[in-house]
Order: sequence, then structure tokens, then C-alpha cells
Amino acid sequence: MPERPLNFYRQAVALSKTDRASSQKLLDKAIGLAPLFPSLYLRKAINFEMDGKDAEAIKAATKALSLDPDSVGALAVRMRCYIHSNKVDLALQDSERRLKINPTYANTYFWRASIFERLHQKRQAEDTYTKALEMTPKLHDKLYASRGNLYLLDGRYELAADDFTKALQLNPKLVGPAAEARSSFSACGAVRKGATRFGSRTQEWHQLC
Repeated sequence: MPERPLNFYRQAVALSKTDRASSQKLLDKAIGLAPLFPSLYLRKAINFEMDGKDAEAIKAATKALSLDPDSVGALAVRMRCYIHSNKVDLALQDSERRLKINPTYANTYFWRASIFERLHQKRQAEDTYTKALEMTPKLHDKLYASRGNLYLLDGRYELAADDFTKALQLNPKLVGPAAEARSSFSACGAVRKGATRFGSRTQEWHQLC
């Protein structure tokens, strides 16, 4: 990338967490000078996603992918925004593309599992969460909590209790149904009662993930 648009890009990245309007303007300037660099459109997509502008993020990510079909960053942004927009079939396609490029991304499996949940494919979601757990410890608290939620919905309360407990051990500040496991699940076997107590909170946890 030429020096001037590169400087605009660097400034835009620095501002992306504090002043995204200015960040986007800098990116527009960079694109005007260097319209064929996918990283510029990817950064715009990331900014749009952080602002909750899913349609704009999808458009920018799609432009980045038209210039670099193997951009795993652009695929990740578009996949998440498709999920937020309830376009789960398209999200699933992007997750498959991302894994073909690099099958070691544990966070792709995390999001892919959430897609299977939305498609009511619980067994595939469970298997995908388990695969992600085998790959990296980075997301273990959310992965255990999400898989525990699947066990809970399936009536496998002992397994749910075990996963929620592991999630809380890794992250005591965890929110959602797992956060209530500490008081709801007792070691003396009152699992079903505890699960029933916060079963209504499962959708809230799904949204937080």
C-alpha cells in the first residue's frame, strides 16, 4: 500500500475504538487513493460491526472478499453479521469457507456451533462446541457455558451442571445461566430443580454469546 493511504489506515485503526466516525472518514480517504486494497474495506467492516450496522458491515466485508477471496477476517465479520441478521444459512456457508482456508480457528467452531443452535441442530452444535474445546483453552469459559446450555435444553442436567461449573471455575464473573449454576446446582444431586430454576434464562445467555 502506498505511504499516504497507509498512514490514513494506521490512523483509522488507532481511532477505531474511540472515534469510529473519524476512523471511517480516514478509511474513505485511503480508499480514494488506493481502492484495491482489501484491508481498507475489512477495517470499515469491523467498524460497522462494532457500531451494530450489520448490513453495512456485510457490504464492506463482501467488497474485501471480492478483492481477496481468502480473507479470513472478512469472512469472520460477515459470518457474525449474518448470524446477527438471522441469515444463518449464509453464515454457515461463510464458516465453511473459513474452515477450508484454515481449519484451526477455534472461534470459527464457536460461531459455527451457535449457527447449528439457531438451526435447531443440537447434536451438531454439541459436537462443534466439543471440537472447539479440544483445540484451544482461549474460549473455554464460553464454550463450556454454551455446551452446558445445550445439555440443559436437552434435559441432560448432570452434564449441564458439570459444564456450568467448569465455566464458572474458569471465569467467576461469567454472566447468563451459568452464573446461576453456583447456587442452582448443589453437589447433593438437586440438578433437575436447579436447571428448572434458570431454564428461562437460556435464551439470554445465547444472545450474550
